[in-house]
Amino acid sequence: MKHILVIDDNKTNLVTAKTILGDIYKVTVVISGAQALKYFEKNTCDLILLDINMPEMDGFEVFARLKQSENAKDIPVMFVSANNHVDQWNRCIEEGAVDIMEKPFVSGVMLARIGHLLELLDYRNNSIS
Repeated sequence: MKHILVIDDNKTNLVTAKTILGDIYKVTVVISGAQALKYFEKNTCDLILLDINMPEMDGFEVFARLKQSENAKDIPVMFVSANNHVDQWNRCIEEGAVDIMEKPFVSGVMLARIGHLLELLDYRNNSIS
């Protein structure tokens, strides 16, 4: 079973993501970038869903720090945001995110995009081996 870590400062978004994804994937949720960094001291996952707009440490800073973490540096990151401003979305791709998803989450869209993404990543990893 694929494992997804969801990082978001909004508890409702965390519950929604876990509800939508939980029947298909193992889902771990954390409410801050600091908790995510602590999580990766001893754990890993297959995909990270990372909110951009969080207090204390925004998603871009979390992303940069994850890329320095031995346990997280190669894990694909999909940014999520309620702000669909094109400059912010361009920055996500420029920084190295594999995708971006708009909030609020739409169940069918979320499942399809994550499913396709994980399938493509599996295909890529298997064809490289």
